[in-house]
Amino acid sequence: MKTFLELAHDRYSVRKISSRPVEEEKIEKIIEAGVIAPTATNAQPVRIFVLKTQEAKEKLLKATSFPFVKTAPVSIIVGSCSSEAWLTSSHD
Repeated sequence: MKTFLELAHDRYSVRKISSRPVEEEKIEKIIEAGVIAPTATNAQPVRIFVLKTQEAKEKLLKATSFPFVKTAPVSIIVGSCSSEAWLTSSHD
């Protein structure tokens, strides 16, 4: 198993997005990883949205300027609910 440093060193940025369909099993694994990822006090304020339809892509395009949204078969959006997130008290 690779260490985090090895993974960080070996990472790459995709510059060309394929329009090939994404297998449902792969999408489910990505969602599972997001759901089991640790959060402060295990509050799990994370929301994961999987956008597959053209209508959903059009809505996303209104909120972002990323050109790959047009051709990507799936977009996965990760957000959080701030009212559910754990906040530390400020220290002056």
